[in-house]
Amino acid sequence: MESDGKESKESVRAAPKPPSVLAGIILRQEEKDLINQVAKFEEKDHSSKKRRQSAHTLGKSGEKIALRYLEGQKYRVVARNFRLFRGEIDIIAYDRKTLVFIEVKTRKSTDFGLPEESVTPSKQKQIKKIAQWFLTKNDLDEVECRFDIISLIFDEDAGYSIRHIKDAF
Repeated sequence: MESDGKESKESVRAAPKPPSVLAGIILRQEEKDLINQVAKFEEKDHSSKKRRQSAHTLGKSGEKIALRYLEGQKYRVVARNFRLFRGEIDIIAYDRKTLVFIEVKTRKSTDFGLPEESVTPSKQKQIKKIAQWFLTKNDLDEVECRFDIISLIFDEDAGYSIRHIKDAF
């Protein structure tokens, strides 16, 4: 059979792809779908991370305001963010001769209750445990002490409100 230099259309057409290649294309599409799902999950995770960072920033702002408030009330701050046993006491300060362990709670609104309501009995127990260790470690077992809560609510229009609950627990 002689060739005239022209190829027929049938010889130019690509051969059908074997099933294994088709399966690879489908798998790649499944991979794309999976990647999209992961990206959506990461976006959600990222937004929750932003919320945690925002809450952390709000909390730190509240602690700074609480410090200024306490200094204005003539408290003498001896420790901030004292960490122990996977817990923390926000502020430790003297009110005259009384050593005060202070938990600061800050919120943007009261939609989920007052800030001080989030100091649960288990949180109180944890704070007392840390305070006892602090007293023992610093030979302050005979010092009078108490546990206070400073509650702050930020309002975009009005600034913030502060409430100092002495001897809260």
